[in-house]
Amino acid sequence: MPVIVTRAGWLGAFMAAAVLAGCGQRVDDPSQQLPHVVRGMAIQDLQLRLSTQSRVVAELLDVSDGLEDAPVISRQELSPAGQSPLPLELRYRPSEIDAGVQLAVRVTVEDRDEVFFITPEPLPRVDRQQASEIVEVRLEATEAAHAFLEAIPDESPEDALPDIPEFESEVPDELMETPPDELDLSPSP
Repeated sequence: MPVIVTRAGWLGAFMAAAVLAGCGQRVDDPSQQLPHVVRGMAIQDLQLRLSTQSRVVAELLDVSDGLEDAPVISRQELSPAGQSPLPLELRYRPSEIDAGVQLAVRVTVEDRDEVFFITPEPLPRVDRQQASEIVEVRLEATEAAHAFLEAIPDESPEDALPDIPEFESEVPDELMETPPDELDLSPSP
């Protein structure tokens, strides 16, 4: 029995063949490779309400030659910073990085033109071979954050209440001392 193939059938067969032919090929073009992602959170060691001018700067660094002047591989900036824990997401293409590179994450939180929180050393390391990695970055308060916190007035609950004048009763003392069930509550003429 003969097989009849229509134009739509030829087009479908051609598309399927093209897709299957590309499945076994390796993509060497770095722009075509999926990026690796470092996700996680940065947690402050001191709870401090940040202003709307605050910002978080997270960086993935090449620390192979040390931290000083380390090249930035990826950078994320969030503004306003929000409250701890702060979300992180750094994307990079491993094919654009040398094989022996050591990667680390550094996070700073700035507010009111001051650095309030930093990542203490040693910085959290990232495995270049992992397609997706989760990190938790501990943030340490700087002297600027402590000075800002000390400048905030300390209000205890007693200080927060307004002054209430003493209440003076117009009820005679003998009524105040009478038990409620013995009171005459009938309207007076």
